[in-house]
Amino acid sequence: MSNIQKADPLARKKAIWILFFGLAFGTTIILGYKYFENRIHAWVEANIDLLTSNPEIPFVISLVLVSPLFLFSGYLFFYGYRAARAQRFPAPGFTVIRDTVVHCGTNALVRGRIVQALSLVLAFASAMIPVFFWYVFRHLAGGA
Repeated sequence: MSNIQKADPLARKKAIWILFFGLAFGTTIILGYKYFENRIHAWVEANIDLLTSNPEIPFVISLVLVSPLFLFSGYLFFYGYRAARAQRFPAPGFTVIRDTVVHCGTNALVRGRIVQALSLVLAFASAMIPVFFWYVFRHLAGGA
C-alpha cells in the first residue's frame, strides 16, 4: 500500500494567499505597462542614443524584471536537491496542499533530479533575457 502525506490546511491557505498576491502583482505590472505603453515607447525612442551607448541600462532593467524567476528557480533547485538527497518525494520538511502519494527510493531520486534540471532550464532562460537586451542595444549602436 502506498504511503500518503496528508494535506496541511495552513499550507493550503498560505498557497492561496501567495497565488492571490502573485496574480495581483502580475496583473498590476501588465495593466501598468498597457496604460503607460505609449509613454514607454516614446521614452525609449527619445532616449535611444542613451540606451545604445549604455547597453548596461536595459540589461539591468531586464535583470530586475527577471529576478523573481531566478529566486523561484533557486527554490526549485533546493527542493529537488532535498528530495534527491533524502530519496523521498515530496521532500521531507515540506508540506503539501492536498493528500499526496509519497515516492521513495530511485523514483524519488529521479523526480528530484528532474526538478533540479527544470530549475536550471528556468534559470538559464531567465539569464538569457537580460543578455538578449544587452546584445540588441549594443548592436543597435553598431558595436561589435
